[in-house]
Amino acid sequence: MTATELLDRLHRAGVELWADGSRLRYDAPADALDEATLERLRQHKLELLDLVRGPRRLPLGAAQLEFWLLDRLWHGHAGSHEQFVIRIAGEIDRERLAAAWRAVVARHPVLGSRFADEGGEVWQEPGAAAPIAPSLAGELDDAAWRQLATAESRRPFDLRCGPLLRPVLVPVGPRDHRLLVTAHHIVADGPSVAVIRDDLAALYAAPASGLPPVASPARA
Repeated sequence: MTATELLDRLHRAGVELWADGSRLRYDAPADALDEATLERLRQHKLELLDLVRGPRRLPLGAAQLEFWLLDRLWHGHAGSHEQFVIRIAGEIDRERLAAAWRAVVARHPVLGSRFADEGGEVWQEPGAAAPIAPSLAGELDDAAWRQLATAESRRPFDLRCGPLLRPVLVPVGPRDHRLLVTAHHIVADGPSVAVIRDDLAALYAAPASGLPPVASPARA
């Protein structure tokens, strides 16, 4: 069995694979992986990592194509941007937060997509855009916070290069932070917010508990 055949069989069984650095991670239904399948995963690990990392050329969905055309007509149009805030209580470990953010984007390759066109054909390359770590803003009052959120929502994205998620960490107090996330709607919509929030919380908390990072099933 080739790595491609194994990947196809796993997908049909409801098993999701993703790359986390040099590690091959998976999320599987109960009893979906027997010992023989796990051994095949170990044998084909390097090939599977290459397959899940991409980049792959995938066609755009109807809504994505609309956002692509809108960007061609009105580059940086803020109506195509999604923005949300994740509250983080307690002291912040910025390195762990950055690692968790990268893991979320790796877990859901569409979040790390970039887009291209040639000869009238348009496609997306999931996982091809490297995620950026959350940048750090200074402590802001309410007026400055609103100004930052507005400025971030208006700042254009480059669909051809990515990344199309832009996180900014804003201290509200010594043990209270807001993670302001601005995304292009072509990779993230309303339901994506809960996925990103929940996975980021689980992945950020996992190292502190001594457990390996485990994300929720892919929905983004």
